[in-house]
Amino acid sequence: MSDLPMGNSKIDRYGLGDQVLQLVREKKNVREIAEILSDQLASEGESISHEAVSKWIRKRREEQDELRKAAASEVLRDRFESDVKVLEHLADRLLEDFDRDFQEVKEDMGMFGILRKQVPLPYEMRVQLAGEIRQVLVAKQKIGTDNAGAGDFSLGALLHGLPDDREEGAGDG
Repeated sequence: MSDLPMGNSKIDRYGLGDQVLQLVREKKNVREIAEILSDQLASEGESISHEAVSKWIRKRREEQDELRKAAASEVLRDRFESDVKVLEHLADRLLEDFDRDFQEVKEDMGMFGILRKQVPLPYEMRVQLAGEIRQVLVAKQKIGTDNAGAGDFSLGALLHGLPDDREEGAGDG
């Protein structure tokens, strides 16, 4: 007996569905199938037309197509749900990586700020600053301000590597 649902056709009533399917697999056309089935039902006083065979086959194919579509939909839905889970996992990992990288950048920027404060001034700025400090010292000497410790003052050492003021003769005036 066929696994397909039973209908009102003679093929279903007489349980010939499996045989029809086998004959279709054997590449018999609907007229040949109708003739074979009619010969079997002759003792019952019945016959089956090729139109009835064609209609039965068409109906079974439509039912099978619906079953295949339903099965395919189920597979696609399962695959889609699985793919969504994978994408959600990847998105979570990317967000974690982004957060970690962002924290590292923030920390690096903080270190950059600290280092920037600790790095000695560029040479040109040191030279300019040294000149301004010299002008202040010269001005102090001219107005007679007490300059007792000025001779011990090492402007070059203060400004990271400029020659000592005493060697340049800055105090000569």
